[in-house]
Amino acid sequence: MRWTICAFALATLFGIAGCGPKPVVTTPNSTPNAAAPRPTDPAPVAAAPDPGQPAPGTGAALNPTNTGVNTRDRDPDAKTPLDQANDEISTKITATIRKQITDTAGMSVNARNVKIITEANRITLRGPVASLDEKTKIEGFAKEAAPVNFQVINMLEVP
Repeated sequence: MRWTICAFALATLFGIAGCGPKPVVTTPNSTPNAAAPRPTDPAPVAAAPDPGQPAPGTGAALNPTNTGVNTRDRDPDAKTPLDQANDEISTKITATIRKQITDTAGMSVNARNVKIITEANRITLRGPVASLDEKTKIEGFAKEAAPVNFQVINMLEVP
């Protein structure tokens, strides 16, 4: 029992002795206790400018890929995917247009993600696309899929 108490006391003393204040380490041209960079630390990188923002002082419009553009969706008159009708004809038209877009080689990610809203005999196309060619192709797909009495509203934007 004595040995157990002695061993416990020694372990406690060594444990407490290791919890003292850290020694001050200084090197030339450094501050005390400054952490030296480790070779595995990545080099600091300057923040890249937001590509969706115009250059300061240019007066240029926002890039349509910028999420700030989505503020227009707050307008009660703006068509959003939530306005999509759930009837069989509307969903079939929307699916047909989406399939044509995704099956077309060379379409950008933005083109594949355009908003297609079919409701009340109208097909509304919204969102950014990479080129005028993509804008024209997508509008053509919508006109092909639309019944005679449907109107296609092309609100696609080319940056």
